[in-house]
Amino acid sequence: MSFIREKLGKMGIYIFFTSLALFSQTNWLKSKNSYDSLEFRIFMAIVLGVSLSAGVFLILEKILYKYYGDNTKEVMNKLSFSLSPGFLFLFASNNMGFLYLGIGLSIFMVFNSFLERRPKGFINTLVINDNVAEIKVEGVYTKKDTTIMKAFLDDLVLNLNECVDENVLDIKVNFSRLKESDGSELKQIINDVAKYFDVELSY
Repeated sequence: MSFIREKLGKMGIYIFFTSLALFSQTNWLKSKNSYDSLEFRIFMAIVLGVSLSAGVFLILEKILYKYYGDNTKEVMNKLSFSLSPGFLFLFASNNMGFLYLGIGLSIFMVFNSFLERRPKGFINTLVINDNVAEIKVEGVYTKKDTTIMKAFLDDLVLNLNECVDENVLDIKVNFSRLKESDGSELKQIINDVAKYFDVELSY
């Protein structure tokens, strides 16, 4: 799942605008009932979609960098992933409902990704970029809540297992978003789990 999310995080913006361009051209061809220039229009739609996506990507990156600094790449990936339902535009020339569904899902995912939510307890999430993995521990450290600790360990096992499956051995654990603790209480537990997978972690 993390692998798919990572790819959509890089391609979501391109999927959105390229699919929108393809929809506009196929819809125009159907409305005119003329398919003589079908190949040319599809080619131009792809070129336009990719060019527009690249332009939007660069502009957004510059704007967001002013607010997020070094976290811009992570924010861009979240935004791009949120726009991935745009692939539904490809079916919109047959049923306009797909156009509205794609737009609606994209808007919902953008808001869902960026609304500030206070984590219940603490969690760990995995991000893999260029064969380097980062496990981000965030939320409020709760020492004596066994339910939260079990959920934390379940996710940790899944994340480390995915790193092994993807043959990613450079794994860093980041405690910068963990509140009410510097993570020292968790290091030994995390290292014990990592030994089971025969991987070494950096902090």
